[in-house]
Amino acid sequence: MCDCDVLTPDYDESGDLMCREIHLKAKRDVACVECHTNVPAGTGHYFVKGKWDDHYQKYSICEDCHAIGEYFENTEECFCWAFGDLYEELREHEFISKQDIHPQLEIINTNKNGWHKYRLKPDMQETC
Repeated sequence: MCDCDVLTPDYDESGDLMCREIHLKAKRDVACVECHTNVPAGTGHYFVKGKWDDHYQKYSICEDCHAIGEYFENTEECFCWAFGDLYEELREHEFISKQDIHPQLEIINTNKNGWHKYRLKPDMQETC
């Protein structure tokens, strides 16, 4: 069992988790909460809304970042992250650094601030 300090969603009075994740096509351009790149209208992304620590919040996550998070959640003993902190967790677990990246990841873009956008290598995307 993982002993993460990541906040889990709140529960309503009936005991149901107050969190919902759906895959949909963007009606308008949205920014990914993880890599901060633009998800153009008509492109698939994940939308998560819920209540954490008595606050309602919603997030858009691009398909690449979602696949990375799912991959490491399913393959690592303890990999948890709060929305917006995926890359911080990857660095903390030493899957990415300035010198090296995990063998299952590849850099697909670098923005003007030097931040990299990653994705799972194509042969790994089917295993998530």
